[in-house]
Amino acid sequence: MTTAEDDHLHPLAVVLRERELTLDKLASSYRGELARQGLRSGADRQLIWKWKSGKKTPSTESQHVLATVLGVPHTLVTERGWPSWVWCATNTHGQLVEPPWSIAGTMKVLRWVTGDRVDRRGFLALSGASLLGVVTEWASNMATAKAATLVVPETRGEYLSREVLDRLGNRLAELRHLDDVFGGTDLRHLARAELRWLSTLADTATYDEPTGRTLFAHITEAARLCGWLHFDVAQHAAAQEHYVTALRSSVEANAPEAGAHVLACMSFQVMLEGHPNDALSLLDTASDFLGRGGNARLRAMIASRKARAYAIDGDARGCGHQLNLAERYLDAADTARDNAPDWIYYFDHAELDAQAGACWVSLSQPARARPLIDSALSTMSSDYVRDRTIYHARSGQAYADANELDMACRDFATAIDLAAQTQSVRSIETIRAGRVTLDRYKGDPRISKLDRQLQRIAC
Repeated sequence: MTTAEDDHLHPLAVVLRERELTLDKLASSYRGELARQGLRSGADRQLIWKWKSGKKTPSTESQHVLATVLGVPHTLVTERGWPSWVWCATNTHGQLVEPPWSIAGTMKVLRWVTGDRVDRRGFLALSGASLLGVVTEWASNMATAKAATLVVPETRGEYLSREVLDRLGNRLAELRHLDDVFGGTDLRHLARAELRWLSTLADTATYDEPTGRTLFAHITEAARLCGWLHFDVAQHAAAQEHYVTALRSSVEANAPEAGAHVLACMSFQVMLEGHPNDALSLLDTASDFLGRGGNARLRAMIASRKARAYAIDGDARGCGHQLNLAERYLDAADTARDNAPDWIYYFDHAELDAQAGACWVSLSQPARARPLIDSALSTMSSDYVRDRTIYHARSGQAYADANELDMACRDFATAIDLAAQTQSVRSIETIRAGRVTLDRYKGDPRISKLDRQLQRIAC
């Protein structure tokens, strides 16, 4: 469970970064507000640091003073408690969370997200209760989306035809497949341009309700893809902003499966940032909403994500159960007439083997990981450069855990060569994390050679 001890996630830390405030400046403003009220305080940077790091919870009176300094209504202090109310002081909350879940609110968020700004912060902007609150809003609004009527604009700009929408959908499909090869370093700029164009059409074109639903389905996928590509380059705040935008758009599109896919992508981000319980909450919402009638391939992917979260949390039993479910769902998808959407094309048996292998690597069970990773790499398309990079790094880690240094160095070297093609930050971070498992061999010439190779790829 995310707690206030996660300093890089604490909302007060986010406020300080967004407003470019130092601990000393905030302490000074806090003392100034107390003086205005005729009170005295010895509050200093150390006290603010304790609040920010979760070492100390401010008293109710102190929270109300801080709320005045940050411009947050006092009713929210009482309603939401510490530290949840502090999220209301962030830019992310005001622009991303507060707008209503309606077409007007969604358009407001789209204008903000596609504006001339990209949040390049390498930490999560939403977590814990704040993140789960967004997910709850999605589930609640999606439940009523089918019965609701999409509010379509009056006649204004160019009329959107089905043929034009099909072409726009094909462009998104091409971007998805390009991501397999190039990753987010350069491709995210193309994806943002696509999202901006689709958003402009939603804001200015003329369309009827069926066309509008399809348009917002395309916006959902474009925003999800932007989130994924920003996640790939470790711009986690920007990734979350795009993911939440995708969730909102999926409601306007009445596309619950697309929304569930977005939740699965969000979960992958938060679990790899060290918050598997948050990830499981997102995935439970997705699978509960889909029920037994959801697309089998999508259900398999969600189960595999749950397995990864359990593995990161050290729960081998929970992990194994979800892997069994994923295999069962995927077999069902293979044998039945499965009308899977194009965006789930990547989840096949090779991908499931790769995810299962990664699970057992996380659980330090290399004997179970090895055959799965080998199977994935032997069948995975050579076009999947970034994925092959990550799985060679996982393979190297499994060999390291089994004390097979030569094989570990071989796989890490292969991963480095592949990473040089995409410069995927996520791939490079995976290699560097795996390299740590070889620290016990410090001084070995094979490690020195590997480290020289590792210097070739950007951090």
